[in-house]
Amino acid sequence: PCSRAAACAVVAPAAARGPDRRTGAGRLMVQLLSGGWRSDLAALASTASRSVLVVAPFIKEDEAAWFCGQLGAGVEVTPLANVDAEAISTAALDLGALRRLAEASPSARVIALSNLHAKVFVADEAATIITSGNLTRSGLDRNLEYGVLLQEPDTVRTVRGDMLAFARLGSEVDAATIAELAPLEEELRQARAGITRDAPRATKRQFNEVAPGPPRTGIHAGGRTQRALRLRRRDSVRTGTRAAIHQGYRTGGEPASARPVRRQRLLLHRRSTLRKDLEASLAPCPAASEAQGRRHV
Repeated sequence: PCSRAAACAVVAPAAARGPDRRTGAGRLMVQLLSGGWRSDLAALASTASRSVLVVAPFIKEDEAAWFCGQLGAGVEVTPLANVDAEAISTAALDLGALRRLAEASPSARVIALSNLHAKVFVADEAATIITSGNLTRSGLDRNLEYGVLLQEPDTVRTVRGDMLAFARLGSEVDAATIAELAPLEEELRQARAGITRDAPRATKRQFNEVAPGPPRTGIHAGGRTQRALRLRRRDSVRTGTRAAIHQGYRTGGEPASARPVRRQRLLLHRRSTLRKDLEASLAPCPAASEAQGRRHV
């Protein structure tokens, strides 16, 4: 993989970015973060000597435990999170995460701010990460996130002051309140799971068909999603055909419901044959295949 400096050069032309801002010792003071940024957050947490601000609407317990493990002894932690019923019921926020952050230091303060959307991490007045990613596994490792690491003291102090101003808009949540909410967390999630489970399958299927899928780039467009849909259609046709044949044996004749099933099966077979013929006619030459492979690599 390319270095962070190389990644910055790829993201934007030098004329648009302006010159790199460095200290006299040559340390990079503004650094772009793209993709997985867990190691950058770990480095930020490990450099904190007095305090850390954790500003993220959604925090998962495993990632909170991991983050606390990066901190030195005696570092004061102040987390700001979106503590409301919706975030808890969808499992976007774990109360266990708030509990772990609250236990990270004796002077820790957990702040609930329901309309919070910023994701900012500040170590002392030395460095800050402003990013699109939450303190979750997806936000750190999986999603296409983007952010910036700033190490300019004046800018970091300004960001820290703004986040403390956010904290004054919220409400402090103590350990007793977190313990009182814990039983309600499981109840909310069970209720949400029941609603999701009982939703009509036809409605879910229609939504998934209308919702935009992966980028379509040729005859194999859609990749795994399209193959899964074809397999589901094939299995549905086979199941319907078996049921129709069984009904015909029992009644002594072919039921009317078997005819549409047979037509659908023939249509799918015809489409499959046409697709194979089209793929064969569009098959690239070996040189083109080799060039395509190099582009993918």
